[in-house]
Amino acid sequence: MFGFLTKKRRSKVPQKKTVTSPSEGISYDDSLIENFQDEHKSLLRLFGVIKAAAEQKDFKRVQIKLKKFTSILRGHLLTENVKLYVYLSKELANDPENKEIIMSFRREMMQIGKVVNQFVTAYSKPVWSDDMREYFLPELLAIGEVLVERIEREENTLYPLYLPKDHYSY
Repeated sequence: MFGFLTKKRRSKVPQKKTVTSPSEGISYDDSLIENFQDEHKSLLRLFGVIKAAAEQKDFKRVQIKLKKFTSILRGHLLTENVKLYVYLSKELANDPENKEIIMSFRREMMQIGKVVNQFVTAYSKPVWSDDMREYFLPELLAIGEVLVERIEREENTLYPLYLPKDHYSY
């Protein structure tokens, strides 16, 4: 008697898509690189604010801005890891030279991320010792050199590899 309701309900049930690999669901995002470059600018701007605050020995401001810097950086690294590296690894799977470049960038970023995370964790304490105040700026500058060099290489070498699927030729 109410068979029409059952038929209607069945037709509206979405079919599940079978995903065979984690990378299969990652598609090209035409604003991804622009977003990364905007994040780079924000990170570099914040880095400058943190550096200036440290030079003025305004460590309260350093801590506030370092927290914001860390939040942006972690989000950036996570998105890069999921959306950029997975996509590129999948699309360039048959290009050994570029695949190795991608893997090298990924490994290096994991190492940089660990160092930055250790640095941030060390300086996230609410009260700093005299040694922490003394060593913060030199450590910050060392990390800054690595990050600036990395950003330049990403934007010049890695990001140009990110293209829509139909632009790759093997």
